Amino acid sequence: MAKAAGSKTVQCYHCRQQFDVGARAMTVACAKCGQRVIVHDLEVKNAQGVTKLRTCGKIIVERKGKIIAQLVEAHQGIEVHGTVDAKRVCVRGGVLMGAKATWRGDLRTERVHIETGAKIQGGRFEIATNASAADLGLEDLPGVEGEPLPPLNGTAEKQSIGQRAAAARASRAAAKAAAASAKAEAKANAAPGTKADAARSASTATASKKTASKKKVAKKKVAKTTKKKAKKKVVRKKKTGGS
Repeated sequence: MAKAAGSKTVQCYHCRQQFDVGARAMTVACAKCGQRVIVHDLEVKNAQGVTKLRTCGKIIVERKGKIIAQLVEAHQGIEVHGTVDAKRVCVRGGVLMGAKATWRGDLRTERVHIETGAKIQGGRFEIATNASAADLGLEDLPGVEGEPLPPLNGTAEKQSIGQRAAAARASRAAAKAAAASAKAEAKANAAPGTKADAARSASTATASKKTASKKKVAKKKVAKTTKKKAKKKVVRKKKTGGS
């Protein structure tokens, strides 16, 4: 049966029935089981805690976005620039982890692209080929079985997940080492000036202390002189009154 113009084929993630929907459809009821099915792309811009996050489209996790879930399923790929923390993630269409991405959870997909700087904090990655799709539970996702898998972003994926994770860790370690070296060099260059400034500050503090001490002595002298004058004045008044 020919597909109607302006429509696309999706697959219910509840019962796995395939059916056609309008190209601009957002959510529909499955033609077989009647359950609600999300068919459009999902953009995660903030923290979302859910039991299941599923769509027949693509999931995009923005820089400040965070998914906390038991199950995540996408039929047209996942693009992560924020955080994914899930017990299980099943994806048709591949996964892209950006340089600021943080990932934790088991993953089943055909291919993964991990940019330098991405953090993988745990989880088992299972990468399917056409032959192993059934073993990974991906054979029910549309287009996996018998269809060649195009390389993500036009480049073949040659490195394993372990190699990519190791490269990301090495890159972060090198960046930290370079920052520490730059900090030490800046401190060394600033040392002479810092010592001279400290010496000048100490000298200024000593001078200020001496000045304060002199003022205090002078004040005491003035007070003593004033007291003496007052005493003499009293004595003169008494003498005058006596005569």
